[in-house]
Amino acid sequence: MAPIRGFAAFSAVFQLSMVRAIRASNAMAAVGPARASGAGGMANADRSAPCAAAVTPIRKGQAMNASVDIRIKQDGMGAVSAGTATWSDAVAPAPKLPDYLVDVYTWAYVAPRMVELLDREIVVATILWCQQNKLMRAARDELEPGSRVLQPAAVYGKLVSHLAAKIGSEGEYHVTDIQQVQIDHVNRKIGTLPQVRTEISDARTTGDGLYDTVCCYFLMHEVPEDYKRDIANNLARHVKPGGKLMFVDYHEPAFLHPMRPIIWLVFKWLEPFAKVLWRRELKDYVDDASEFEWRKETFFGGLYQKVVGVRRG
Repeated sequence: MAPIRGFAAFSAVFQLSMVRAIRASNAMAAVGPARASGAGGMANADRSAPCAAAVTPIRKGQAMNASVDIRIKQDGMGAVSAGTATWSDAVAPAPKLPDYLVDVYTWAYVAPRMVELLDREIVVATILWCQQNKLMRAARDELEPGSRVLQPAAVYGKLVSHLAAKIGSEGEYHVTDIQQVQIDHVNRKIGTLPQVRTEISDARTTGDGLYDTVCCYFLMHEVPEDYKRDIANNLARHVKPGGKLMFVDYHEPAFLHPMRPIIWLVFKWLEPFAKVLWRRELKDYVDDASEFEWRKETFFGGLYQKVVGVRRG
């Protein structure tokens, strides 16, 4: 038990240190080139000024305009070629970054300099209390080789590599994200695989036709309440009869869970849209939930959950 307690103490110190560091970073005057949450390769970005821009400190009650205050360089192409998967050549302008994303998650997902720093196994293990492999396997177990899979939002860690391997070259792995830097990072990791298709797209409107599985992995806790419903309903529309809508995300831990107070503080300072998942079921965000047969599994004392809905045929 000593190693477990030692890692728990380290993880607690790390996450609480992040809280302090991120709060202090609100006073930063600039954010240099790079990115976060999981996208790669600068193939379609302007290398001369990929993402260099100032971040204006946020005052209480002030709304930040992503395209003005951050001035992130978004490629005008909505689709990115990667591998040999086939899809429509039609592209749409890259969507504007939502204000909530810039206001709350610049440190993690918008500031490109952070992508290589945060997308490390030790960081992912620390944030997820060493449950990252168990959660990744839980998601991978829902996929079938040769299937068509949609994943809205890129993520840190080995997930995309493992899911791409499970799907195989006969399937299609469609990874979308609202940020160019995220897509670039995904392409650096798996973009040469023939089954991989990446695209800049808003999770509220993403998707092209019907999929065998839609995998929403640690996205719902990061978006405001109205986005949660819009995203869940859009993803549900893209599940074919007999297909799966899968959420892997946070869940309310057991009352006496030793990490509960720490997670509460992390949610309070870093994840303001997450704690609602402690009291609301993910399937309740789907308007036509009755069209699915649902099952739910929790992990690590209830701190994480996998919810799968199979669309009725």
